[in-house]
Amino acid sequence: MGLFWKLTVASLVYVLPIILADRDYNDDLSRSLWGTAGWKGDGRPMGEYLISLLCGGLPVIDLSPLFLLLAVVILSYFLVVYAQKNFKVFTYDNIKLLVLLFIITNPFAISNLSYKYDCLIMFTALGICFFVYSLDTGKMYIRFFCATAGGVLIMSLYQPVLGMCIVLSIAAVFLNMFGGGSRPQKILGEVVHLAGFGAGAVIYKAVIAPRFVSTTDWRHEASKMVSDISLDSLLTVKGNIERIFCYIFDYIKELPAFIKVVLASTIVLALMAGVINSLFSRNQEKILKIAEIVLIVVSPWIVFVGTFMPLVLLVSLDMRSRLFIAMGGFLFFIGILLMHSIKGNKSKIAVTILLLFCISYQYTFMYAYGNALKSQKEYEKYLVYHIAGDLETLAAGSGIETVTFDGKAPRSRQLQVMCNKHPFFEEIVPVYFGNNTWLGGVWLYSYMQGDVHIDNINEEDVKIISSKEPVISNSRYSCYVNERRAIIQFH
Repeated sequence: MGLFWKLTVASLVYVLPIILADRDYNDDLSRSLWGTAGWKGDGRPMGEYLISLLCGGLPVIDLSPLFLLLAVVILSYFLVVYAQKNFKVFTYDNIKLLVLLFIITNPFAISNLSYKYDCLIMFTALGICFFVYSLDTGKMYIRFFCATAGGVLIMSLYQPVLGMCIVLSIAAVFLNMFGGGSRPQKILGEVVHLAGFGAGAVIYKAVIAPRFVSTTDWRHEASKMVSDISLDSLLTVKGNIERIFCYIFDYIKELPAFIKVVLASTIVLALMAGVINSLFSRNQEKILKIAEIVLIVVSPWIVFVGTFMPLVLLVSLDMRSRLFIAMGGFLFFIGILLMHSIKGNKSKIAVTILLLFCISYQYTFMYAYGNALKSQKEYEKYLVYHIAGDLETLAAGSGIETVTFDGKAPRSRQLQVMCNKHPFFEEIVPVYFGNNTWLGGVWLYSYMQGDVHIDNINEEDVKIISSKEPVISNSRYSCYVNERRAIIQFH
């Protein structure tokens, strides 16, 4: 079995829990019900064109799990093309497979994979990034042009992917170093690569974003970036960096101690192996050897920051795991350093075991996540059956036209247990029902033939709750009526 088929099968096994859960994820609720797109307003027109093409035009329809299957195949193909071009100095296909798997098994990308529509858009953008670094562009102006075109495409699909370009440029320098190529020439080539991606991002911001990004809602504010060098801008960037580090390390803190030890050991051994190989390398001047060792030691941390560097320029950074889709590039880079350290059968076995431990935990985490999704889906269907039935009964008698929700809908008991073990699930397993007609509220519409208007709770609703008896009450929620308005209060 070739590397492509191995990677595709391993990736499909990884995403299988999401396929089995079959749960509409956030924006999927409205898209599957109304057929609306909305990606152009997000500044992602290529994403809308891609999904519209596969759906045979607008309105979009639910083709799941086709989009996820295509995302896996496309990403696997581009990763293998990248490996064929850049991993020529490495001979162990199974270890290449494990290193490439770090891209899709990135824990922060679980929510990206969970979107029934967006998953294809996001991972196509990620694949394009690897494809650009697979092109055999000998001349610098061709390299710059390809990177610029890639930058425009990536920004028009999913902007946070741009961090992976930084990862791959640093990886390219090391891969060239391991292969004995011309280092100054390679470094210059990667500067050109990054300059091209930067130029693509500038073209996108100047030409595409103003035409498509919505100016009438939150998306306009969310797309704003730091545009000058001032004290306020520097404070914004500093604050974003601090929040990102806190967010990532909050996830790391919840990892089991054993996995923390495995990850730390993997990183330390990769650095030690790189330093030792450099120390014992021949035909190298002392000053160049010292520079190489320093580069090896600091490079993983440059890569780590590079995965999220484009995010720090946002004026309003809403911290969500899906923004860190490029974070898998960190362990991917560590894997490259480990591959270079293999000098015999014993080191091959040791590296394989280390990488397997890192990958296997993420598989178990994903399968727990899939069951958490399924559990919450089943519980919310149980809730919505009752709520929709109660509202239709009230509508028949009282002519209910508006409904509002107060409080948070309960989590299933299984999800509560999982959230205690993995607090990260509190974010990535969404709980529906709410007054947002794009996300939470539309869940109710899926189970009612006649639409009711969903509105935010107001002061009069609060007075009704505190002064009147509910017309319907159970252990999960109470329902109050104020003329033609129903108020669902979760306990």
